[in-house]
Amino acid sequence: NGRVGSLSTPLPTVVIRSTSVEPSTNGTATVEVVLDSAADFVSRIQHDLLFDRNALQLPSTAGCTIDPTIGDTLPQCNEQREKLRFPCKKLLVELASCSRDPLPGGCPPDAPELDRLRVRIVGLTGVERAIPAGSILYRCTFDVLDFDRLPALLHLTNASAVSTTGVQATTFGENGSVLAVEP
Repeated sequence: NGRVGSLSTPLPTVVIRSTSVEPSTNGTATVEVVLDSAADFVSRIQHDLLFDRNALQLPSTAGCTIDPTIGDTLPQCNEQREKLRFPCKKLLVELASCSRDPLPGGCPPDAPELDRLRVRIVGLTGVERAIPAGSILYRCTFDVLDFDRLPALLHLTNASAVSTTGVQATTFGENGSVLAVEP
């Protein structure tokens, strides 16, 4: 219901935002995805990132890495769970082609040129620590396959965020892109 605490206190709206970047000279583009929120209450997120596979390629899901400041590799994440003060999150990603039959969830119909990256950020089992507002969530490095097809939209859709108390927040996705560069 989008509320935390008393029934009269709604959660702030959450925006999960993909950045817009220029490709590097080596033909790659590293995109950051950021959590825009007015408060530190988001514990888990999920969204899809759609992109034109004729312009961009994500060679493998290993090209996406969680930001170390929220990831589960911090030494503090080895503390007893009830003493944890850090987010200690794990990045789960799944890459699918929207040309497959049956159509993977999150893919629009009649868009076989798209690939879909499904992203989930979750905490350690039984630990619901908030991700600090304004945090970089993760980065993905794409290969640019065709510079003539730039700018290439990174359409962030199906965004959802859950609070540390398990309440679903009103969540929006904000698109990014890999920009065209002048020769």
